[in-house]
Amino acid sequence: MRSFSTTWIVPLFLPFVLALFRRALPRNTSAELAVADDDRSLPYGVAGAIMWALGLVIAVGGFYLLRFANVLIASMDRVDSNAVALFTAYPTPWIWMFFPGFACLILPWLTVLALLRRFGYAGQAARIVVKGNQQMGLNGERLMGWLAYCLVCPIGIFTVLALPMHLKVFPDELHLTHYRHWALVVFRFADARRAYIVDGYTLRDGSFQPHWDLLIDFADGRRLSGNAVGDGGTVPSEELVSILLGRSGLQPEHVRTVDDIR
Repeated sequence: MRSFSTTWIVPLFLPFVLALFRRALPRNTSAELAVADDDRSLPYGVAGAIMWALGLVIAVGGFYLLRFANVLIASMDRVDSNAVALFTAYPTPWIWMFFPGFACLILPWLTVLALLRRFGYAGQAARIVVKGNQQMGLNGERLMGWLAYCLVCPIGIFTVLALPMHLKVFPDELHLTHYRHWALVVFRFADARRAYIVDGYTLRDGSFQPHWDLLIDFADGRRLSGNAVGDGGTVPSEELVSILLGRSGLQPEHVRTVDDIR
């Protein structure tokens, strides 16, 4: 049943979804009428070049802006004026690509249409809308607006919540900030009790999934993962593991999964 659903669900329901979109978003006839009323337009290719330029700025600039904000927030974390961080772990850079990536596909088109109308090129904006309507068979401008609010905005919110994430190692303690949290979680190396190298974890069907990690248990019952600021596909760097074991003075035990820890 699972194989059937994953193989056929999209081909079977895609025409149905497109039909719903066409019914809910009929072609914009007012834009088609506006084409005949205004022939003023920018030179050929200018509007398209602006769209591509905006897309590039959003994609590249957005990625570096988010990554810079993450690093800047992490740089504000200091225990005192003389403390120097030995190592800082950040989320995987891929996390900063989703929001700019989706935004650059949707926002440039809407932005150029708004600029054309604002500066007296409503006729050219109408022709762009009509061309999109004819290609998609529905109201493309409204669809893009829905995607901006229902897709790009939520992705942006979830991405911003990840900006505080980092793990910073100081000589005597470690600071960790989790996803959607601004408060620091402090682990003192003097309180570290046991360390484990874990090979992976067991899936619900009983199969083994390799995914190694370093776990450190502390005296207050808390457990630190070397992959605390990573995602499901990342592993802690060898440099971080070496520093954590060196500062805590622990010799790690080797276990297959977390369930094997006693």
